[in-house]
Amino acid sequence: TEGRLSSSDIGFRIGPRLNAAGRMDQPEKALAILMTECSNKALDLADELENFNRNRQQLEQAIFAEAMAMLKDSFNEPVIVVGSRSWHAGVVGIVASRLMRLYHKPAFVISIDKNGIGKGSGRSIAGISLVEAIGSCRDHLIVGGGHHMAAGLSIHEELIDVFREDFVKFVNETCGEKDLEPKVHVDAEVELGELSLDFLASYELLQPFGSSNPQPVFMARNVWLTEPPRRLKNNHLRLSLRQGYDERDAIFFGGGANELPDPPWDIAFAVDRNVFRGRVSVQVSIQNVRAAVGSGNECE
Repeated sequence: TEGRLSSSDIGFRIGPRLNAAGRMDQPEKALAILMTECSNKALDLADELENFNRNRQQLEQAIFAEAMAMLKDSFNEPVIVVGSRSWHAGVVGIVASRLMRLYHKPAFVISIDKNGIGKGSGRSIAGISLVEAIGSCRDHLIVGGGHHMAAGLSIHEELIDVFREDFVKFVNETCGEKDLEPKVHVDAEVELGELSLDFLASYELLQPFGSSNPQPVFMARNVWLTEPPRRLKNNHLRLSLRQGYDERDAIFFGGGANELPDPPWDIAFAVDRNVFRGRVSVQVSIQNVRAAVGSGNECE
């Protein structure tokens, strides 16, 4: 990374590479790079962690694609429960998180070993407790636990369908339709023209961001595209946006997975510092978009 480190660098660049070693069954490599005092050894270990992360990404993409294909038969259910004997146990949690965000449903993704024992990882949405769901379905599980938003379980392969049925029953009995509607919490509404380096400097005083201090989400209304979205790898989109006379580039991670509405849009986004070849700019990371509310087409 160029320039100074931020909490985003730790969370989205360094952290995933350290985690990848454990996910690929070699956690000692992550420990070694944190403990070594030799810069040459650290560089060699960093290369290994990078390779682990690339392998993890490939496995994640393959599992995600297979899980999406499985969901065709249960798309209308309020939960996601999928499993396979070919899935790597170290990656299922990431896939569960992606499915949960994509469909706004609680999701369990299960890796089944050669003995027919499934180890699953779950992620949930606000208002649906995985701990309570596991408690309600405990008769079908070998073991399970965690917290409201993330949990793990072990289960016999032949009981996965029964577990799914009881999980559906739990959600239907404890949640209303509004709990299953996607929601985006917005901290403040801003104009694209306000996203200056002075704005960024004040914003960075709020760091470090994390679970107890989440990164602020901003909103801008009546935003247009200046050119068609550019599709990058992993369904990421590069967007060129205009609001009035102000233009900004933006990245929408995973935005190509769903069909986007016709502009103009209302956008929810986070901002970060981007440094490229020594030049500092404000990076706009789209969280969600919707058709602009009440805007008409007065800005063409």
